[in-house]
Amino acid sequence: MNAPSPGTRSLSARLVLVSNLFVTTCLAQGPPPLPAANPPPDHPEVYYSFLAFHDDFSRWLEQRNLANPAGAVRRAQAAARRFGVPEGELPKIALVSRNAAVELQALAAEMRVFIDQKRPDRQRPERAAFQQFEARRQQIIASAVGQLRTTLTAEGWHALHRYINEQHRLSMRQLKAARRPQAQ
Repeated sequence: MNAPSPGTRSLSARLVLVSNLFVTTCLAQGPPPLPAANPPPDHPEVYYSFLAFHDDFSRWLEQRNLANPAGAVRRAQAAARRFGVPEGELPKIALVSRNAAVELQALAAEMRVFIDQKRPDRQRPERAAFQQFEARRQQIIASAVGQLRTTLTAEGWHALHRYINEQHRLSMRQLKAARRPQAQ
């Protein structure tokens, strides 16, 4: 199956990367620590990455199924095996990830508008505003994870949770932030 891998940089993945880098930079108070190669299990960024990846994956799967309906069953079976979930859980995962991706993209757009409004006057955006954007972002992620927990069967959630925190998490790569000199 030629599915997009978690490392593929789609539009939503690039938006994620840019917004994460910007928010992290704005919230930093001194030199940021260099992140580990992979975030720890159950870290919000693991879920964020999975939601963006799965949204891209489910869109890809839909396009393939429209182009070649005869292979839809085979692709659904392969996707279910990949995530370790029963086939009936795939549409539920796709719906939650799509809704989260839409909300996160809207938040990123709102943040860009906020930044662009500050740019003409060369004003530096307030740290508190970025903290509010990040709090809203974290809430969207937490809400999506909660929806997956309650929407999927116990078996489906357990399998997906294992996939997210093992295979998906270990496939992630985080940017190593450059250390800045600390102000004295």
